[in-house]
Amino acid sequence: MCVCHITRWLVVIWLIVSLVHLQANALLQYSAAELLKLRHHVPAPLQPPERGHDIPPGIAFQPRRRYVHRGSRQVQKRNNDDKVARMMDKTFALRREEVVREAPMIADFKTRWPALFHVREVSSEFKRITTHLQSKFFAELDAHSAKLLKVYA
Repeated sequence: MCVCHITRWLVVIWLIVSLVHLQANALLQYSAAELLKLRHHVPAPLQPPERGHDIPPGIAFQPRRRYVHRGSRQVQKRNNDDKVARMMDKTFALRREEVVREAPMIADFKTRWPALFHVREVSSEFKRITTHLQSKFFAELDAHSAKLLKVYA
């Protein structure tokens, strides 16, 4: 019975983390200043500089791109997901021993193992310890969907 309750709470935590991660991921590509500009201001198109400012006549004016394509900054961060997963598999015993013996604070654990705080690695960690988290979550959701529909309908 206790394992069932723990599994349910872990599924709820995983769901919350994944929802927050997905919503925040789309905003990570912009700085705070850029987000404010995007929200409140539509920039006017750039005008070419006037001749006479020491610009040779053969050079065409090309306005600089203001914003980077949506996925371009994220590609550099995500190309190593498979490598991170392999490394996390190799260090599972070390992490488990560290948790059992030292009982570190969450902040210390996050600085030492930052990959564990990503949705993909949380799911992999659950798979290593117990069962596949998403399949368990969807099975529980199917089991309780009729009750949820009654409550929210």
